[in-house]
Amino acid sequence: MRKLLTLLAFLLILLSCKKDKPKNNYTGNDKVEFYLLETMTPVTNKCAIDGSRSTLKATPFITNEEIVVYDQKKHEFKFTADTWQKLETLKDWDALAITMNKEVIYFAIFKPGHSSSSCDHSITAAKRLAVPRNLTEQVLSMSLGYPGNDNFPGIEDKRNDKFLLHALYIQGKLL
Repeated sequence: MRKLLTLLAFLLILLSCKKDKPKNNYTGNDKVEFYLLETMTPVTNKCAIDGSRSTLKATPFITNEEIVVYDQKKHEFKFTADTWQKLETLKDWDALAITMNKEVIYFAIFKPGHSSSSCDHSITAAKRLAVPRNLTEQVLSMSLGYPGNDNFPGIEDKRNDKFLLHALYIQGKLL
């Protein structure tokens, strides 16, 4: 009887566990896209975006089709050649929302390589030549803080969010 009660209790615990789910259900056609912000509210005294008080523009800045590959170890996106013209329009401190099905996974603040200001409360995006240095291939590198050394404490690291990675994997865009 004791074994039966233990087994029953164990089964109840297993059945009551909830798995993390995105707000939007997977459709098999999940879109990973980058949006610029229509309105941006910074967090007071931090290089961070208050997502609850910021809104996305109506159309994506970078569409799902423009993403060629995401390297989850290096946290680098590669895009189609035409996309680099768009990235050239970004200025220091421009904010990007990385989304799946228009649901924000994380925000990133654009920091060009020549920027002299630091940003140690957010994920930052910077254009870089692919490593090893390939003069014809650029990547958008996502780092924790700027300058990016991936050791800044207190930044929620959503660069490899499991839902984001799953969507990119299904599309064959994940390294």
